[in-house]
Amino acid sequence: MASSDAKPDLAFGAFAPVVALVRSVAFHEGVLLEGGLTHLCSLNPDLLVMASDCALPIVPAALAIIRRNGWKDLGGIQLSSEVHAKTTYTPDLLIVDQARHAALILDLKRGLHAYSETRLNRLRERMMATAMIAADWLHVEGKAPPVSQVGIAIIDGSNETSDHSKGIFGLSEIDTLIGVTGAGEAMANLRALFAARIQAAMEEACRAIVMPTPEPATASTTAMHADPCDPNASDHLDGDSMMEEGDLFVDGAHLPPHSRFSGGPTIRDRNDRRSAWRRVSVGFARAGPS
Repeated sequence: MASSDAKPDLAFGAFAPVVALVRSVAFHEGVLLEGGLTHLCSLNPDLLVMASDCALPIVPAALAIIRRNGWKDLGGIQLSSEVHAKTTYTPDLLIVDQARHAALILDLKRGLHAYSETRLNRLRERMMATAMIAADWLHVEGKAPPVSQVGIAIIDGSNETSDHSKGIFGLSEIDTLIGVTGAGEAMANLRALFAARIQAAMEEACRAIVMPTPEPATASTTAMHADPCDPNASDHLDGDSMMEEGDLFVDGAHLPPHSRFSGGPTIRDRNDRRSAWRRVSVGFARAGPS
């Protein structure tokens, strides 16, 4: 992440490398958490982690059942996955516990502070809808051992929120979900190591911006930074750089002297504007001179 070159950004200028690093953190930290949790699952021989690209269909009938009933009334309901569905949901991790004949649908988040309750409800709906067809999908498509129980869990990577009644678990509670002692502590350490590396890279990028290597002064840079209050500064200033009265429109907007619109105040009356409107042509933009 730190070695990749940031694309030029007009808004952020010299700070583009720092902004690019910040933007990539969310994605790469999610990948890191998935990889760490997958490795921890491999320590339990009973756990089978399905392929990361398994897209589970969201069956409309499942959504209808969820919206008409409470979360606690959905236990034991299973639907067929062999139904045409326009939308799908791809979990971050789909884990099968072969000893307990149970499946776990996980969605890993860096943190839940940016998620409103409405947004979380929509996520829970998608996850629960796929849970209702997961047993059939795992048997038919996933070629996995049969399961009789499917659970969903939203993992808060910041470990600030835990509400099991809403399917939310803190990162430290991973132990209880996958049955690997010390998994929560291991994930917390992994996240801390990642944070330290990221902050060090950001500090290095910021220092390069705030304290850049000084460049030798030239005549052009001296003239650019000349003090206009210095009586000797006129020797360094080009006459064309001074603002002239003719460089202002009547609305006060300044335009440089070389602009094709400059040349003194321009005043048009209402009849001129109406006649111009009649000649307006509307269409797609064209590249180059018209």
